[in-house]
Amino acid sequence: MGSVCYQDVLQDLLMPNEGHAVGYMPPYSNGMELEEKFNVTLRALFHAKRLQNRSLQLFCAYFLEKILEEEADPLSK
Repeated sequence: MGSVCYQDVLQDLLMPNEGHAVGYMPPYSNGMELEEKFNVTLRALFHAKRLQNRSLQLFCAYFLEKILEEEADPLSK
């Protein structure tokens, strides 16, 4: 099975949920270093998993993928 592009996950997250769209802020700030952004987001993903909150898990997975695609891959720039 191929990987899902983070834009596809974002579209799923922005779809109306019970009559309203959910707006989330990234779990990291733009001033953080790459490794710190990754670790903060990964911890947020594990926390969402413990809470069994699927939407929050997808949200965190989206931001992990975004970090990896946009910031960690020097060939994509």
